[in-house]
Amino acid sequence: MTVVIVILHVFVCVFLIAVILLQAGRGQGLSWGVFGGTPQSILGTKTASFLTRVTTGCAIIFLFTCLALNMIEIKKSKSLVTSPKDVAQVDFSKIKEALEKEVQTADETTQGTPAAVEEASPATPPPS
Repeated sequence: MTVVIVILHVFVCVFLIAVILLQAGRGQGLSWGVFGGTPQSILGTKTASFLTRVTTGCAIIFLFTCLALNMIEIKKSKSLVTSPKDVAQVDFSKIKEALEKEVQTADETTQGTPAAVEEASPATPPPS
């Protein structure tokens, strides 16, 4: 579904750009340079109103495809407000056991080398 909407959106964008560039404005648009005259002389006298209607229709389709793509992306994304359904429970007893084990191994390594403990103690400052 998303692919169809994206393809429609791209086609509408390109067609909208072409229709807007074909319209005669103050500088007569691209239609003057491409066709050698105004679009009214090539396509008839009602061309300006026809191009206006086509532009309006393309703009409406463009708006709806933008909204549809936005809604699809909102449904895909996860909300920051709601909590996920599969939340793992934290086992604090295992964390506490692991911390106690680490403290014990740290104490054993520092007790095994008394020289390291003496070197780690702060030295007395020299008398001034």
